[in-house]
Amino acid sequence: MTLNFTQTHRNALLGLLLALLGLLNSVTLAQQTTAPCDYTTATVTLTSAGGSGGGTVRYVLVDAAGLIRQVSSTPTFGGLTGSQSYTALALSYEGQAMNLTAGQPLSAVSASCFNWSNDLPIRVCVSAGDADGDGVIDTNDRCPDTPTGTVVNAYGCPLSLSVCDYSTPTVTFNSTGGSGTGMVRYILADSIGVIRQINTTPTFSGLAGTRTYMALALSYEGPVMNLTVGQPLSAVSASCLAWSDALSTRVCVPASTDCDYTIGTVISLRNSGGSQTPNTQTRYLLEDSTGLLVQVNQQSTFTTIGLTPGIYRAYSLVYTDNQPLTLQPGTRLTIPTGVCVAQSDVLTLRLCADCIPKCVPIIVSRLTR
Repeated sequence: MTLNFTQTHRNALLGLLLALLGLLNSVTLAQQTTAPCDYTTATVTLTSAGGSGGGTVRYVLVDAAGLIRQVSSTPTFGGLTGSQSYTALALSYEGQAMNLTAGQPLSAVSASCFNWSNDLPIRVCVSAGDADGDGVIDTNDRCPDTPTGTVVNAYGCPLSLSVCDYSTPTVTFNSTGGSGTGMVRYILADSIGVIRQINTTPTFSGLAGTRTYMALALSYEGPVMNLTVGQPLSAVSASCLAWSDALSTRVCVPASTDCDYTIGTVISLRNSGGSQTPNTQTRYLLEDSTGLLVQVNQQSTFTTIGLTPGIYRAYSLVYTDNQPLTLQPGTRLTIPTGVCVAQSDVLTLRLCADCIPKCVPIIVSRLTR
């Protein structure tokens, strides 16, 4: 039997189809609601059962895009953050497994003989904690016990302290703990987290004026990026690193009335160490109290002609020829990301006028004939 549709029938059928499509869209949207959370902790431990043979077993956590995030010898995964969906699997294999590393797609894993377990979808919802309530989450907080109401920087440390802890230009801290065979560096950063000094010991010198600082220790293995003066702490990275908590301290160094040099003389400094390898440059820098470079020289001497009385800081930089480093008087020292530069300790100098006015009493006598 043949069915013939009039225009009215066609319109009715079209309306029915649109209604059905609307219903299907509603069902699809309902299926896309957020899945409930299976875990609310940063560490998840699953149960493993079954398996056989004498091969190797690895437990793999994969993200929603199918990329491997963690590979473990036990069914425990740690360091999870935020609200994310994962798939957990177990891999049994013999011989060597290829591409079984974080960042690789699961489909790239191969071995001469291997077998995957069933997929276990899980959803992890980890709330970012802020134990001291300063607005900086605990994972980023370098000062975890800040008193309530304290104004803090991006690292959870006080922007300013009211009580002076030190009154000398050289400060030494105690260092305890630490482990491993990696490198350790001690860092002094200003109150907003910009690196000011980097040393192999917890001693910092050349401090002047009244300022609040953050002192930290950094342990790392392998190459480290952006560990240079002028970089923010957040820019420092390495394949394996650990920061200590920060020690906030206020240094109040009284202004000195003693002059190291007077205008018109030559500032001549002694230097030792450094690098004499080919394609290595050494520059000696003099900057004023505001941080502006006033002289950049190849020798450790500076002229005082044209300078004004005040506090200056002298230090040296060692870097290779291929480093894109610009040292220009009248600008602030800026070390680009990824540039490898070694900086000496800072030497603070006080420059005075060549003639200091003094009040000399004058006695006037009347002359008579």
